[in-house]
Amino acid sequence: LMVAYGKRFGGFLRFNSSFRGKRGFDIENYRTDGPLYNPAGANKLYNIRTSITAGAQIAIIPPLFFQVGVGYGEYANQWKKSKDYFYSDSYNGFQLDFGALYNFKNYYLNGGVIVMTASKVIVDFHVGIGYVFK
Repeated sequence: LMVAYGKRFGGFLRFNSSFRGKRGFDIENYRTDGPLYNPAGANKLYNIRTSITAGAQIAIIPPLFFQVGVGYGEYANQWKKSKDYFYSDSYNGFQLDFGALYNFKNYYLNGGVIVMTASKVIVDFHVGIGYVFK
């Protein structure tokens, strides 16, 4: 979901989510705080991703806009083994958002990359279409 405002110069607010939360326990903590759990044979279900960024946009050659922003995000992997659910590789931290937006009449197409800099660098690509309310 993205909200943007401006003609030549403006701003944007972007929210990205996998709309899936963490289930079960953090396997990293379980290995160090409790008995050793062997995740071998587990099935990866999905990535958990949530992020929010805000930034500025400038029209390079109207109707093409360049966007750059900063924000905060969270990333993890969700797994299942037998009846047990757990997640791993859980990171959260500062992120940079770079993108472009092309406006055609009342519609737009946007895409870009979000780079999270936690203890590990995580890169996400995003593409979207939308409607401009005037």
